[in-house]
Amino acid sequence: MNESMEELAKTAKAIKRLDTRRLELIETRNEQIRAARADGAKWREMALLLGMTEHGVIKAANGTR
Repeated sequence: MNESMEELAKTAKAIKRLDTRRLELIETRNEQIRAARADGAKWREMALLLGMTEHGVIKAANGTR
């Protein structure tokens, strides 16, 4: 494999690792939303904190986003 292909392969692996980490972080966020909600947090305050819409936070809490 030539040097440019090796670099391309490294980049592809790095992207895959980042994609995996991104999904892990989203699931962590969703769990934290559910925990905050159980502790009485309002959808609106979580939305403002996360830079999301209230609907987006509700979807995240349900695991659909």
